[in-house]
Amino acid sequence: MAGVHGGAGVSKIELIKVFISSPGDMSQERELVASICMQTNQDIGVYEGFRLEPVRWETHTASDIGERSQEVINGQISSYDVYIGLMGTYFGSDTGKFQSGTEEEFEQAIKMNESGIANVVQFYFSNQKVAIEKIDVAQLERVKGFKKRVGISGVYYKSFEDLTQLEVQCRNGIFYAFRKVLTRRKEQDSSVPSPTSAVSLRPYETLKHLKKAFSEDPQVSSHILSVEATKNLAIFTRSIGETNSRVSKITKSLLAAAKDLGEVSSGKRTNATKAVKSLSRCMDSIEDFIYWFSREVEVMDRSFTVAMNSFQRAAQIITTSKEMDDEAVKSAIRQSFDLKARLDELKISVVNSAEGFLSALTHGDRLIGAGRAYHAIVLDFSDFLDRAMDTIDQIKDFVEHDVDA
Repeated sequence: MAGVHGGAGVSKIELIKVFISSPGDMSQERELVASICMQTNQDIGVYEGFRLEPVRWETHTASDIGERSQEVINGQISSYDVYIGLMGTYFGSDTGKFQSGTEEEFEQAIKMNESGIANVVQFYFSNQKVAIEKIDVAQLERVKGFKKRVGISGVYYKSFEDLTQLEVQCRNGIFYAFRKVLTRRKEQDSSVPSPTSAVSLRPYETLKHLKKAFSEDPQVSSHILSVEATKNLAIFTRSIGETNSRVSKITKSLLAAAKDLGEVSSGKRTNATKAVKSLSRCMDSIEDFIYWFSREVEVMDRSFTVAMNSFQRAAQIITTSKEMDDEAVKSAIRQSFDLKARLDELKISVVNSAEGFLSALTHGDRLIGAGRAYHAIVLDFSDFLDRAMDTIDQIKDFVEHDVDA
């Protein structure tokens, strides 16, 4: 897709306001959406001639008096181009007219969309696991009812399992939104100029000349992001490989300990020394793995998130650039697609081995407890792999459909 504007050197900056609406428990998610807006400004906005302004009640409202507190907020956030709603298990508090502030803001956005004021309305619901004791059943039921109303209103909402998926989905949504807003403005021959501003990014923002080149030259920015993605993908792949290796060793250790304990229990062996040593080695392996994995999973999660979203950002830059071919996008992220098949094979291998030794543990309370604890961790790892593969699919859909659109 060619850029909507004329590229570097544009004399007018289009201001696009993005209102981020959610209950108070979604602060992390609101910050993430605001960050995506800022990155989009740096990746594409400077070159294409637009600036996304994330609008939130924390930053765009002031204390005042009115008939209702929510009415005060509505009055101060009354004009925007894109509405992005976020919700988890908490619905919110009654505003006097609606059951929550987010519900009232959503209904206002629908009316604005129907009148042609707000061009885009999007909603994202969290499916992240929450501890049962932290769930308010009444609030959750209201969320379920609201989700149905959102669908009935005509809004195609998305659901996410973690922040990584939200980042992929929302970056895709914002990419779609600014193109739609700019296209409509061009068709209507109307625009809202605004002065450009500096935007923060990752470490390469601190290098003045590189930052300037990143903002103005899509070949530079897409290259930097592709390199960043490739390096983080390599880190992720190494972590996955190390996890697989450790899991294999633990499986062998557990099965050996179970066998030795079984021989002692059945009377085949009278000396329990070997069984005790096997059990000790097994326990050490499991404890070492739990300690290592609890720290390493953060590395895997972070490196995977950076890799996937850097690929996605590079794809968006190439897509909006007039000088670069869309085919470069597919070439740049092909390795992430190949990764999915490897993750699927790893998941099957790890889960099957865990199920196998779990069924073999019939002797020794300590070993059985350790085996079950380890099995639970393997299931958590399996869930992580599922989310990773789902995220890869979502980026693949973006490349194959949105880029070609």
